Amino acid sequence: MLGKRELASWPQRCLLGLLVAVAAALLGVRAAEEKREPVYVGARVCAQCHHDQAGGDQYSRWLLSRHSVAFAVLAKPEAK
Repeated sequence: MLGKRELASWPQRCLLGLLVAVAAALLGVRAAEEKREPVYVGARVCAQCHHDQAGGDQYSRWLLSRHSVAFAVLAKPEAK
């Protein structure tokens, strides 16, 4: 027969086991996500959300900066 201490700890052990299982599942999903190769989608995709004044005109500011041509520079044969 189980004592009071063992009965009280049974739900705690179940909860702990559940938390461990959920954490393991989340880590597995995270590991699967990290294995995906990045894909360059282009600046126009970013501009769809980052173009308005409410967002600080981020796309326009970026487009006028030297950062907007950095990818083109890196694509040159000299950069490889």
